[in-house]
Amino acid sequence: MGSVIRRVSLMLLLTATLSGCVVGAAVGALGSVATAAISAVGGVLAERAFNLVDAKSVSLNTNMRHALASVQKALHLMNFEVDLLQPTKDGGYIAQFGNSKNNGSISLERETDALTTFKVKVLSEDNLSRREEVENAVTNLVGNIIKELPADARFDFHHYNVIRSAPNRQARRIGWFRIGSRLPVHPSATPGWLKIAMPEGDKGYLKGTIQQGAQP
Repeated sequence: MGSVIRRVSLMLLLTATLSGCVVGAAVGALGSVATAAISAVGGVLAERAFNLVDAKSVSLNTNMRHALASVQKALHLMNFEVDLLQPTKDGGYIAQFGNSKNNGSISLERETDALTTFKVKVLSEDNLSRREEVENAVTNLVGNIIKELPADARFDFHHYNVIRSAPNRQARRIGWFRIGSRLPVHPSATPGWLKIAMPEGDKGYLKGTIQQGAQP
């Protein structure tokens, strides 16, 4: 009985906007009965994984794991969070973040065991203008955090759930999303699963349901 109460107490519910309606996106957390909350958004935000070719780029004198932890810490200090994280095929990472004014993407590329290339691109919420001042602020803070963060620091996955390559629990893990983040999710053909476009262009799946709510 205590176990049931403990797990039920973890259940969260939020409202979110998807296709002009207010919905609750309840997403299963790592195979348990606990549910996580995400905001499901459509439209322009579906294009949030924009091209990083012309992004601001610097070299970081640290390894991949330490660089990733530094990115998470820096964004948190600026009242951003890593909303979605995907490992890349070349051993790096792409992280997405944002708020009501900014949509941002960061990529980390491994050069050597002690050198990581950091790229960041931030656009306005409508994706129509570049936010170079935000890019500069993020880049500078990440550089400072790297000097202060312990060498054994790691990305904290405590508030993240898994994104899979197919709508089943045995499918390969292709990323993570932060509970409570705003994500462009859509219903999938498999009941109980939501679909999302990943930064590298592939499709990901979250365990959960979308429930129709009140009209905005």
